[in-house]
Amino acid sequence: MATTTEERLELATAARRLCRERFGAAAVRRLRDDPPPAGEAETWPELAGLGWTGLLVDPSLGGSGAGMAEVVVVLAELGRVLAVTPMLASAVVAVTALSAAGAPEPFRARLEELARGESVVVVAHTEGDEFQPAEQAPTAVTATRVDDAWRVVGTKRWVPFAPAATHLLVTATTNANEGAFAGVLVDAADRGVGLVAGRSLDGHPIAHVDLDVVVPIEHVVEDIRPGLDLAHQRGFVALAATMAGGQRRALELTTTHLRERIQFGVPIGAFQALQHRAADLHCEVERSDAIVARAARSIDQDATKARRAVHAAMVTVARSYLRTAEEGIQLHGGIGMTDEAEIGFHLKAARVAQLTLGDPSHHRDRFATASGY
Repeated sequence: MATTTEERLELATAARRLCRERFGAAAVRRLRDDPPPAGEAETWPELAGLGWTGLLVDPSLGGSGAGMAEVVVVLAELGRVLAVTPMLASAVVAVTALSAAGAPEPFRARLEELARGESVVVVAHTEGDEFQPAEQAPTAVTATRVDDAWRVVGTKRWVPFAPAATHLLVTATTNANEGAFAGVLVDAADRGVGLVAGRSLDGHPIAHVDLDVVVPIEHVVEDIRPGLDLAHQRGFVALAATMAGGQRRALELTTTHLRERIQFGVPIGAFQALQHRAADLHCEVERSDAIVARAARSIDQDATKARRAVHAAMVTVARSYLRTAEEGIQLHGGIGMTDEAEIGFHLKAARVAQLTLGDPSHHRDRFATASGY
């Protein structure tokens, strides 16, 4: 579904209106101090009602069939308000992996439920303490054929939004297809699924997942690698958009403080040295928006040729968001370090984002490889 610039601007306006009403620093504090029983998926049906959870789902399954050009508009607005939702983990990464798995009925059913906001599916691939690329086969989780079913045993680590998930798409090593690894759709409520739940520095739920489950044959795709690779590429772009949105908000908070904070009888923003620093940050923000838009266009046009643009976006925006948040705290002064100041939440978000889908050194290395070095 191709959209015009005007349509994307309308989408951004609608997204910003909802995000201001439902999310923000106050909502992050509430989730941290008094998490609701429904967890972070409580806004999921509302996001589905706007069509956001099904943006990448095929229209035949109830989705919009949109592309990353539309997804980044929504993710940027969610990033602005520090929204704690499974949009990245479920509506982008999991939807892409499920869609690329072919047409097994359980996978199609989960996509239909995702589009309606009735399910939250997350991918469980990482087994160590660092991001695990799609081409790196799992070793800690195995899937063994048992009559007309598969038994899946092992542990996945740092699974995003696992505490709020209804289903897990677990990668596992099998003996069925040499050099490949399987994708196994697991019901999160299965008694063979155990969670050690926690939260990241910015408040997002994560968990280590212990597995000893038996699933039907139709819940297994014997080679999930191509779908997982595309899922990660789209996830990188979506995360970069989230960071770019947060970066723009961090700049807004800082410039507002510079206009309102009075020192020596004038706003501190009247001092030229601070104006120069704010101007530098403005350039960083505009560059982040531009490079995210380019990455989204590239992956929509030809995902196989988009790697340079995608990894460039991750490196550039991760660095810029962190710098904008750090500079923002310094320009706020002491209040920037307090819990009541929103700018501090953006520093936490920037730090966590750098580690969510690979750190900057990982993406610099991948950019160099994609460039032929």
